Amino acid sequence: MQIHILVDLSGHTGGTRLSALSLRPTPVIISFLGYGSTTGASFVDYFLSDHKASPPEMSYAHSETFAYLPVTYYPFNTRQAIDSTPSYEDVGIARGQTSFIFACFNRNLKIKPDVFEVWMKVLKAVPRSVLWLRRFHIRVQENLLRHAERLGVSNASIIFAGRIPDRSKHLARHRLADLFLDTPRFGGHSTLADVFWAGVPSLVIPGEGASSRIGASMASALNGSVFIARDLHDYQQLAIQLASQVESVLEEGAER
Repeated sequence: MQIHILVDLSGHTGGTRLSALSLRPTPVIISFLGYGSTTGASFVDYFLSDHKASPPEMSYAHSETFAYLPVTYYPFNTRQAIDSTPSYEDVGIARGQTSFIFACFNRNLKIKPDVFEVWMKVLKAVPRSVLWLRRFHIRVQENLLRHAERLGVSNASIIFAGRIPDRSKHLARHRLADLFLDTPRFGGHSTLADVFWAGVPSLVIPGEGASSRIGASMASALNGSVFIARDLHDYQQLAIQLASQVESVLEEGAER
């Protein structure tokens, strides 16, 4: 039996088998999902994506021909269970002293200086707000906290979330966040899918490459609260505006 189409899920990531693909084992070879950029290989025919993640005008940067799925190319697991929402105290957040919880559970390699500095400006503009990050290596956390202090933000405004082996409980704690802040250049992928599945409002900032446009791609398949920024300045203003709107609603409710 002849195989007609081979779909590669690795690209140039660990465990790549591009050398095997160079032997042309099938008439058609497609790059999909695992590597969010061009392989640059003449023997890979198509890059399977969607119009939001890979607009036609970006085809110049790919050796492959774009092949489009009708909505988002990123698959969702819609059978994941979510446990009951934990208390703020369970995750180390003093809600009574916190007005707004910004969160980003992306890997530290995706947090570049420019977006971190924008986050610090947002925290300073929204009184009693906090930034909730995933727990990193202690050296990484120390570096982030030192940089935050240099930018005038107290260490108490940054909270690191410990690892939870139980996935349903991990997904449940997402619901405590008020707004998820995605990272530019290389945005969240499975992390962002978790955020959307938990129903957390999100702010994304699409860039030029497909790896930075996953949020916009997923948003095209969702009816939830996904806000799309044009650039970092717009991203900063939107984050502050969204937090301020929530604050206003809470204040009005308290007055009533």
